[in-house]
Amino acid sequence: MIEVGSNNLRPVSDNSRFSDPSTWEAENAFVIISHRKIWTEAERYRNYRNTRFNTVLVDIEVLYDQFSYGIRKHPLAIRNFADYMLTAWTSDPSHLFLLGKSIEEPRVRKSSSLKAANLIPCVGFPVSDIMLTAGLNGDKSHVPAIPTGRLAARMNEEIAIYLDKVREFENAHNIQITPYTINNRQWQKHILHFAGGDNATENACFRGYLAGYQEQAEDSLFGGKVFLFSKTSGNVIEELNTDSVRLLLQKGPAVMTFFGHVYGNTFDLSVDDPSLWNNRGKYPFVIANSCFSGNIHLPVESIPSISEQYLFTLAKEPLPSSLHPISYENYLNKYTTELYRQFSRKNYGESFSKQMQATCDRMPNDERNKGVSLEMTMHGDPSLMLYPHDKTEISINDPQSGADIRYIPSNITTDRDSFAVEVTLSNLGKSTSKSFNLPATFPMEPTR
Repeated sequence: MIEVGSNNLRPVSDNSRFSDPSTWEAENAFVIISHRKIWTEAERYRNYRNTRFNTVLVDIEVLYDQFSYGIRKHPLAIRNFADYMLTAWTSDPSHLFLLGKSIEEPRVRKSSSLKAANLIPCVGFPVSDIMLTAGLNGDKSHVPAIPTGRLAARMNEEIAIYLDKVREFENAHNIQITPYTINNRQWQKHILHFAGGDNATENACFRGYLAGYQEQAEDSLFGGKVFLFSKTSGNVIEELNTDSVRLLLQKGPAVMTFFGHVYGNTFDLSVDDPSLWNNRGKYPFVIANSCFSGNIHLPVESIPSISEQYLFTLAKEPLPSSLHPISYENYLNKYTTELYRQFSRKNYGESFSKQMQATCDRMPNDERNKGVSLEMTMHGDPSLMLYPHDKTEISINDPQSGADIRYIPSNITTDRDSFAVEVTLSNLGKSTSKSFNLPATFPMEPTR
């Protein structure tokens, strides 16, 4: 038996002190966990998020000391801290943002260089960020207790690139910066669907899944317009080089959903390199139903994920969101069907991570459906919203293109007893099924 008494204990240094985590509390806090290696830009991100939330920035090294018994690189530090926030703070955090690169445990275990590069640890294998808070606070074992996202940044420069994109992305929501005109807002209704597959049978199945998502998106509060692009050959990777998709990418879709396979770091139905899209300020969410597309937990030196390539290239690339490392197609379809219901109707206007949280809650409670829920990754700021609108915004006129009104016949003379007026209405805001009257007034001036 070994007895350790207080007389045998001595401080590591004169200035070693634990922080009191109760003093970090803020109402409905947006919590960022980051690392000293990228602290400069983490502070800039905290300052930006303070414009919308009470933002708390926490050093992961402090959490190791206070929530994982001093064990470095252990995900229990994050989970125990999340549990503390949910039980000890008077209001639950609104979001959890893991700001820093993670590397899956099997690769870290025997490599000191990869261990050093593992800034904010993930958990499990296959890897999961959802599992860091899943099951806490009485939630189901596959439902995150706090809506969670991660930015797999390795250096300050990557956070700076991403923050610039987030500013532009959120400016597109701001009516003071981006007023409601057809040119400014109509693209926010556009959704691009991409169907891959190894053969004709698989492609037909994937197109069927995407057709179900289209029904959800178009007949809803979102009021989307879906454009489908499908693989037509048996090639492993098929390049999609049509002018129609290039034009839609340039105008800026709100959502891009892929259902297919990933080979290396390319979808099997591949579009142009994002640097060629010319869509600055009009960034889509990407929903990737493809094995390994969402594995942002690998060393970048091996094969960087599609998501990391998109986010950390300057200027024009999208803001990927919900991506998946590995699964079965029918379970991915169940998840994505519910996710479309959430952002289109059920939780319209909430952050995308909250819509993902609600999706997890609706998934059946069997192992494979729970696996999909746990392995879905939101790569990006969990508070981002998918172009919501507070009310309906009907437009027939645009400052650039003018009024979309036609008269039949085009040449109206006094010998006609009637004529028709055709008006094209564009709803740039929240969709509605309510009818409304559109009065037309024609001034009658006397003939001289």
